[in-house]
Amino acid sequence: MNIKLLFIFCVRDITTKNSLLINKPTVCLPPSSFQVSVILTLMVPYNEIDADAPLMEMFAVHGCMFAKYIVAVGSIAGLTVSLLGSLFPMPRVIYAMAGDGLLFKSVYTVI
Repeated sequence: MNIKLLFIFCVRDITTKNSLLINKPTVCLPPSSFQVSVILTLMVPYNEIDADAPLMEMFAVHGCMFAKYIVAVGSIAGLTVSLLGSLFPMPRVIYAMAGDGLLFKSVYTVI
């Protein structure tokens, strides 16, 4: 099985499921990556941006060390939530793929 096909199924499933939950997209959605990159570039010159951890180092450059650690903890929490959020719909996605014939039919049989 091609792993790209599995990710396409997962992304399509999660996107369609989450798009139905949003009533007011202008209020519910977080700031886009464009807005974050504009703020980053306005706070730190582009040639001084650390490529490994740009948001954390943005606060360190200005001497705000507590904000650096808050961003680090928030990043770890965000990655953990994202990982768990993508694991929960996997049984449904695998079941749908087996029903479409992309996986073994034995996976489609529910005991």
